[in-house]
Amino acid sequence: MKKLLQLCKTGGSDAAAQVPQLVQEGAKVDGLCKLTELTPLCTAAANGHDDVVLALLNAGAKVNLKTSENGMSALHYATQKGHKSTVELLLTTPCRWGARSPVGSNWSLRTPFAKTGADANAMDYENQSVLLFAAACGRKEIAEVLIAAGARVDARDQKQNTPLLMASEYGHDDVVELLAQHGADVNAKDGANLNTPLHRAASSRLGRRLTPATRGKRRRFIWCRIALLLSPPSC
Repeated sequence: MKKLLQLCKTGGSDAAAQVPQLVQEGAKVDGLCKLTELTPLCTAAANGHDDVVLALLNAGAKVNLKTSENGMSALHYATQKGHKSTVELLLTTPCRWGARSPVGSNWSLRTPFAKTGADANAMDYENQSVLLFAAACGRKEIAEVLIAAGARVDARDQKQNTPLLMASEYGHDDVVELLAQHGADVNAKDGANLNTPLHRAASSRLGRRLTPATRGKRRRFIWCRIALLLSPPSC
């Protein structure tokens, strides 16, 4: 198990080829790392090792399995880290969610956004959707892929945040525009202060809601505001 997790973390030219053998020797394809509490698939997805991800899925890894710590799936981790190709792979690779496929079986034939792929609307234990992760992290291209796969643009987490609220808060104007174009509610209010996306954008401009990833970067409040004001009102 330890060797399998290490392969998923570091990758390498022959890492994928070793996966079937390690599983046959008893490594648990869906086992949790005691240190990180991540599955091999989550680890490989977080590190963008597409060949290892595919090998794990072929070996029967459950694509929608959540980690025990925070309930994030492999799709959450790939999105958070910005691995677009991994996100596409998870969404489009036929695999089994609840049962292991035989080791060595060939699931490499892919169809666009097959129903047997990862759930584009997967949520963690705080009801944070994958699209919300993409919006908060400014992953526009990944957000486009998720929306095309059926991700709900107005899915709310436990604090009533929507992807648009998060994108506005962190100044990701390109994601704001994308979500608005796909029908996101531009007047949605959060559950704490009843703030709208425009309120969040203004707060970000004043520097009250910056994360380490965005601190020091220029707030693009004007573009957020324009995108919101030019969007058609929700019905």
